[in-house]
Amino acid sequence: MLAFFKPIPIYILFYKDRIKVYRLDNGLSIERNAVIPFSNSKILFANFTEGERFLSSLISELVPRLGSFFSRSLIVLAHQLEMINEGLSQVEERALIDAIRHSSAVDVFVIEDEEELSIEQAIVKLNNFKNS
Repeated sequence: MLAFFKPIPIYILFYKDRIKVYRLDNGLSIERNAVIPFSNSKILFANFTEGERFLSSLISELVPRLGSFFSRSLIVLAHQLEMINEGLSQVEERALIDAIRHSSAVDVFVIEDEEELSIEQAIVKLNNFKNS
């Protein structure tokens, strides 16, 4: 497969009204607090529309579109680090997956580890998912 068409590996960390995105192929990252909140007191990704818009804007800063029509495909490791008292519900996990897929992801893998992974750990975990 041509390297140009190979999906870009991404690690996304979700916090209350804050998202951090790492490109695992080159180490670049971006972290921002949302201007318009997407979390509420019960659910981290409560305002799906705003959360999806915010996530897409962060990803597009790290992975620019190719021309005006084409975006690069992504393979994503998603990690919610706050508001996971009893683990993610199916609805919460689905909201994360759908928002990420709308940002050109071909594969999304959600993890529920308690601590942020290092870049190396995220690469290993993403490769383990891809190869299983």
